[in-house]
Amino acid sequence: MASILFIRKEKNFMTSAITGGLIKAGFNVLEEPVNVNSIQRYKEDCALILFYTDKI
Repeated sequence: MASILFIRKEKNFMTSAITGGLIKAGFNVLEEPVNVNSIQRYKEDCALILFYTDKI
């Protein structure tokens, strides 16, 4: 199962809907706040890094 690192500022309705849709589609989703350390920590383990940039 492919993993997606989902970077977002805060958890809200939209980010929850995106995460839910990805999980329903069969992806393993790792959610992290906007932070360079998050990207460094998980970049080798994820097939895709998705940034949600609303209000950033």
